[in-house]
Amino acid sequence: MKQSQQIYKKVCEDPRIAEATNKILELFKTGNVPETIAILTHPRFNLPSNKWSLRNRLIMYLQGTQDARGFLMWKEAGRKVKAGSKAIYILAPKIIKQEKEDGEEENKLIGFRPQAVFKVEDTDGKPLDYQNIEIPKFRFLEVAKEWGLKVEGIGFVSNYYGAYSSSEKKILMASPEEEVYFHELSHAAHDRIGLLNKRNKEQKEIIAEFSSAVLCYLVNKTTDRLGNAYAYLKSYCGDKDINKEVLNLISDIEKVLKLILETERSIKENLEVLAC
Repeated sequence: MKQSQQIYKKVCEDPRIAEATNKILELFKTGNVPETIAILTHPRFNLPSNKWSLRNRLIMYLQGTQDARGFLMWKEAGRKVKAGSKAIYILAPKIIKQEKEDGEEENKLIGFRPQAVFKVEDTDGKPLDYQNIEIPKFRFLEVAKEWGLKVEGIGFVSNYYGAYSSSEKKILMASPEEEVYFHELSHAAHDRIGLLNKRNKEQKEIIAEFSSAVLCYLVNKTTDRLGNAYAYLKSYCGDKDINKEVLNLISDIEKVLKLILETERSIKENLEVLAC
């Protein structure tokens, strides 16, 4: 234990990050991980995109929106697409009717075609029932604001609890849970330091989830949510050792955490100056 602490402290210069990292990794190593806790979600809403493939929903979320529809579907909903709005493109199945040997016709998938849809943010008209989902007062919300990011609530679809969109400068929350917000904020910090696009999907998720676990520990000094983090990390590490995978990425993790913590500290210092 003492030797491992020295290793972590040597890797993580910030003592707060070193302490939390050591505590979490030691629990992972010994297997003393709490049970997973159900993650709360926002209500489901009956949206056309609920029937889309996961790939198409991800395309939509990563464009910073929770709802996208074709021109005519928006018209049916009592809304119209704003002039000059740019479409985003999902992949729609291309199906033809083919005659079988018995003379009957059947539908056959022969490929996919691009389908233009428009974001709800690019429409005007009748209010929608899912708009204005309230965001809890998460810790570090002011950090997102300082970085010019908007945090919005979205309806829950599938197992997608949140999303970060660099192009739209948004964090979309399908859950009111703080650990989910910390995960997406960590993606934003990783992007802000210029390393997000230099890592593969597995590395990005390991960095964001472990950073989220550290932030939960720093804020609450508790480990009751670590079961969720462990299960998530395990899903991306597979048969690889979680501790080793985390330590391989500890440089990115520390940079992400330091940026978040230092931004919060700077905000507080500026507020104190203004209060004087």
